[in-house]
Amino acid sequence: MELRVFVKETLKDILGGVKDAQQEIKEGEIVPVLNEQAIKQLTLKFQLMQWNKKEVKRN
Repeated sequence: MELRVFVKETLKDILGGVKDAQQEIKEGEIVPVLNEQAIKQLTLKFQLMQWNKKEVKRN
């Protein structure tokens, strides 16, 4: 599995878990609304890092 795919799937799982938890609580906020531009910048940084790394594979 490529590191990029692993990181992408992990982030999707984390965000999904946060959304699920937020729906279960009546008051308060687990995390503020996500900044879409910040997510795009983070994604770009991961892509740049990937160019400098070798593919990570599971055995």
